[in-house]
Amino acid sequence: MNDIRRHDIPESKAAQVYRHVVFDGDYVFIAGQLASDRTSPPPALGDIETETRTAMELLGAALNSVGLDFTDVMQARVFMTDLSEFARMNKVYGTFFPAGETPARTCVGVANLLNGCKIEIDFVARIRKFDSAKHLGAPRIEHAR
Repeated sequence: MNDIRRHDIPESKAAQVYRHVVFDGDYVFIAGQLASDRTSPPPALGDIETETRTAMELLGAALNSVGLDFTDVMQARVFMTDLSEFARMNKVYGTFFPAGETPARTCVGVANLLNGCKIEIDFVARIRKFDSAKHLGAPRIEHAR
């Protein structure tokens, strides 16, 4: 029996050959998000702070779509076309996590990203035991142990 579940989020452009969110068992894999993936409002490109914020908002929507939030993120991978903008990116990135609850992270410099974007970020998150106070109003993920 295949327990792998996949879906897309409406906040990000429709994926052609991949899914935005894939989960099985305890882990959720969220595809890399670029500022250019935003469906509405139209994305603003060219500024690392704006692109980072947009990518993180899209990742937040993906987390929320399965009843999770940024405290559930175990690993982040950041791909940047200009590592000299690292400090500016990091300042925005850090605002999405409560103090002391940042995930493990890798940051890699790359030559190019799709659509001329400066940054792409992906996540691996862990599904925790359901906490009704934390996930109030969010969809609950049911899975067998």
